[in-house]
Amino acid sequence: IEEAEPVFDTENFPDVKLKSDREPTDGLLKVEQHKRPEDQTAKSRLYAMSGQLIISRKDVHSPVNVNISNQPAGIYVMKIEAGKYRTEWKIIKK
Repeated sequence: IEEAEPVFDTENFPDVKLKSDREPTDGLLKVEQHKRPEDQTAKSRLYAMSGQLIISRKDVHSPVNVNISNQPAGIYVMKIEAGKYRTEWKIIKK
């Protein structure tokens, strides 16, 4: 599983990693968040480049598996927010 690089990473974001089966991905993603308080909720949103919201979820536990294999090929943006921290990841789906 390959680890993606963030497009935008806010200073001191609590060690978030996004891993995919390969780059470009077939659709299986794993979001790992370390050093986040156990009671803090993380919000994950996946957008198509058109701005359309594809997936929205709130999770307390890590890691989180996200499956976008049913989405068409293209470029997507994963936005992750936990408390005051935010990061964005560009995902290429083949």
